[in-house]
Amino acid sequence: MKLVVLIIPPELTNKLLDDIDAQHLHVLTIGDVQGFRLESGSGYADMELLPKVRVEVTCEDDEVDALVDCINGAIDSSQWTQGNILVMPIESVRPMGAQAPLPRGRLVGHAI
Repeated sequence: MKLVVLIIPPELTNKLLDDIDAQHLHVLTIGDVQGFRLESGSGYADMELLPKVRVEVTCEDDEVDALVDCINGAIDSSQWTQGNILVMPIESVRPMGAQAPLPRGRLVGHAI
């Protein structure tokens, strides 16, 4: 399993969610965050925090490429190039209060 994370401007959120929904993925987390991009020659004291949206999607290993293609299509990278799509392995999933991890491919309340 993989965790795919990206941080995008708020105005791209609805388009991205519509496209991700078409992929029939089951686990998605969205949160409001703030961030900035440090340009060369400037310091942290000069930066203004901008509103952003953090999107986290959990998927199977073989779904990552399709998900990344979906994200790139929704974002239209020709207009917005500041950011990265982070893909991280998920070692195990444990329901809160559980001692043992769930069987591979299962999240609490969701089949993946």
